[in-house]
Amino acid sequence: MIVVVMMMMIVFNDCGGGDDDDDDDDDGGGGGVGEVHRRYKNAASKTYRHAGKLFNIKYKKGKVLGFQSKDTVTMAGLSVKNQIFGEAMLESDIFLETVADGILGMGFSSISQMEEPTVFDNMLDQGLLQSPVFSFYLSSHKKTPGGAGSVLTLGGTNPDLFTGNLTFVDVTFAEMWQFKMDGVKIPDKGESFCKEGCNAIVDSGSALIIGPQEQTDKLNRKLGGSLHRYMPGMWVFKCNRISRMPDVEFIVNGTPLTLTSEEYVVEHDGFCLSIFYGRKKFPRGTDPSWVLGTTFMRTYYTVFDKEFHRIGFAKAKH
Repeated sequence: MIVVVMMMMIVFNDCGGGDDDDDDDDDGGGGGVGEVHRRYKNAASKTYRHAGKLFNIKYKKGKVLGFQSKDTVTMAGLSVKNQIFGEAMLESDIFLETVADGILGMGFSSISQMEEPTVFDNMLDQGLLQSPVFSFYLSSHKKTPGGAGSVLTLGGTNPDLFTGNLTFVDVTFAEMWQFKMDGVKIPDKGESFCKEGCNAIVDSGSALIIGPQEQTDKLNRKLGGSLHRYMPGMWVFKCNRISRMPDVEFIVNGTPLTLTSEEYVVEHDGFCLSIFYGRKKFPRGTDPSWVLGTTFMRTYYTVFDKEFHRIGFAKAKH
């Protein structure tokens, strides 16, 4: 069975994490997050059970504190019984800025700070899906070729949402969706980065494409960018040059995955910002790495295959 979940910006799907969080209905929740988001009400559920553990999860920005609960979780008509998840009692104010009501971890259960199976793993264990594969289509304009928004497909892929063949690459780190990338290039300028190959992680929890700062600084400079005066670490381009800027290639299993300037530049408050962002420290076991976030996944339909431990990419239809 293949199940299609239309992502209407209610739940945020995080491939870099393995935990599921929902905002709790308790009025004592911090930061007023519950006042602007839909909340889970355990008192209204006949299948709710208290799991008896507290949790404290730190994200790149902000943190969430609360307790673990057990209930039936339903997605696209599939009911997952006895799912352990976190009810948030205290959240950082950063979550006020998000449109999501919670976080659905699509990473590996082995990195779950709650040390519990993910919703996807429980779907497989309970026989709700035939294939341990899920895939993302991220729409540019909140509409797919079929008329809906972004799509999470559980149990397989949807060929109607991409063109050409899928390029697969093996996962190299058992705890994350990490693979060996052959390199990053600006073909028109003859410039190459991570020439000997480098680690790369696909993460729907990141918006940008993140790499070692030394390499991303050089990349942005070669593209004609300059550091933003008021946004530390961000690079900007002259907006009237965007259409004339070169492509950037990410070489995966010998195949160039190309981003055009329209795909690696984002307009924000009158500035044309680069999506290439540098950092000096990376998670355990991934140093140094490139992180391919949602700006990359929007251009490339992305398949996560747990059976064969591989990731697939194909040009998304927009």
